[in-house]
Amino acid sequence: MSSVYDIIIVGGGIVGLGVFRQLTLNGFQSILLLEKSSQILTGASSGNSGILHTGFDAVPHTLESKLVKRGYHLYQSFRQDVELPIKKIGAYLIAWKEDDLQILKEVKDTAHQNDVLDIAEISSTMLYEREPLLRHGALAALHIPGESVVDPLTLPLILLMHGKIFGGHIQTNVEVINGDYDYKNQCWALNDGQYCSRIVVNCAGLYGDIVEQIRIKQQKSSTNTFTIQPRMGQFSVYSPPP
Repeated sequence: MSSVYDIIIVGGGIVGLGVFRQLTLNGFQSILLLEKSSQILTGASSGNSGILHTGFDAVPHTLESKLVKRGYHLYQSFRQDVELPIKKIGAYLIAWKEDDLQILKEVKDTAHQNDVLDIAEISSTMLYEREPLLRHGALAALHIPGESVVDPLTLPLILLMHGKIFGGHIQTNVEVINGDYDYKNQCWALNDGQYCSRIVVNCAGLYGDIVEQIRIKQQKSSTNTFTIQPRMGQFSVYSPPP
């Protein structure tokens, strides 16, 4: 039997690395992170938009709104100790049609419920004073000053280094494909017992439901606790006119 770790983390994206660092800081002596690719940040985290979102438009009182808000404040707190690149550039949500004006009011109310209180509705005149290159026809806008852009690679690399400095271990090119609970030794035996741990933390991102299936099959249950349905978004970036 392989040596037994306190905790194995599956997935080397931003969430897995954040958990990796925090658990080492919490004093766990034996932590292993497994990543199926040859390096970290090759999955969804590699396509991070680099937006530090205030969560102004999240559905209030949901887990999503709670975690977005928590993540926003954690980043701000973390950069007090570690120099992280960030630009607080703000954002505008623009009404182009009459129907959009009501939507702006609803979004503003949602933002207030999410404790984003500095959001403000501005007139088209003020909008064009601030953004003169915006196309003609805007009716009004919401200004969200707290929206920021960051370097999506710097933070996870720092999380990786901190976790390793405090005693954590990482192995790449390891895909978790099976697992059984070893009742005799009271641990999870992954990949035919090659890796064993008292606790397994699923941070597999878009493949999280596949990793979850390992637990379900081991418990001989047919109930899926969740299913990942990926969606792809796009950003349009425009250069200023010559």
